[in-house]
Amino acid sequence: MSDLPDLPTDNISYIAYWNAIDDGGVGSIDPEDVLSDGNINSYTLYDNGIQIDSYSTVVGRNCKARVKSDGWVIAYFDRTEELVTKEFQHPNGWWDIANDWGVVTSASSYTNNSLERVISQLQTNLSNSGTIQYNPSDIALFNYEHPDATNLTGMSLPSANRDTNSLSGGFSYTSDTTIHAAVAVGSAYSESGDWVTVTFEGLSIASCDPNEGDKKGTYHGSIDLLGEGVIPDPGTEYSGTLTAPNTFDYQYAGGNLDVLIQWS
Repeated sequence: MSDLPDLPTDNISYIAYWNAIDDGGVGSIDPEDVLSDGNINSYTLYDNGIQIDSYSTVVGRNCKARVKSDGWVIAYFDRTEELVTKEFQHPNGWWDIANDWGVVTSASSYTNNSLERVISQLQTNLSNSGTIQYNPSDIALFNYEHPDATNLTGMSLPSANRDTNSLSGGFSYTSDTTIHAAVAVGSAYSESGDWVTVTFEGLSIASCDPNEGDKKGTYHGSIDLLGEGVIPDPGTEYSGTLTAPNTFDYQYAGGNLDVLIQWS
């Protein structure tokens, strides 16, 4: 065998990284311990660690990961990006860093993001995991596609736990802010006989009419806010709206809207 090769950073978007020795406080780790993780679909063994070529994540796509004998545990997405509108297909891209963005029952998290969850799960399979001091806030995050972006900000509107049939939220940015990437993604689901619509600045992201057989189920959608020129002016409030039945029973109708912005 040989040592792990250098990371192919020219095809990586978001990467999360953490060291079980420096951050977790243990003296050493055995990378092969993590092979008991059932989310690992394929891997390659090296002298100094493991390259996980396919790992199932919570956002419906696979990521890659590494576990090294020097303590490093990393997880990353490639630059696959597919924007879709009102389709059953899940639009994938860098926004998959937001865990559960396609789920109506909870708001997305960026501390407990989808790649952090991978690292968390991997380290629990280490034989000395019981002595590891693991804290999600220790997980560092970087985007190789937009290396000058120093911040990730998100807005999440889930339809669960509400008592109104319309939710809205928005954001603005200052003139000294540089936006490197921005996207609005969402989903609409209905089997209750009610329309569900998800929009941003009046543009449809996802909608569902259960009265039409071919539109019953869950639809996903996305808009490149920067590329489409939707948010051109600093100091302007830009907003999105989720409209769903006035009910807490989101098992039968609901939706979500997430807006993610990489900026500096």
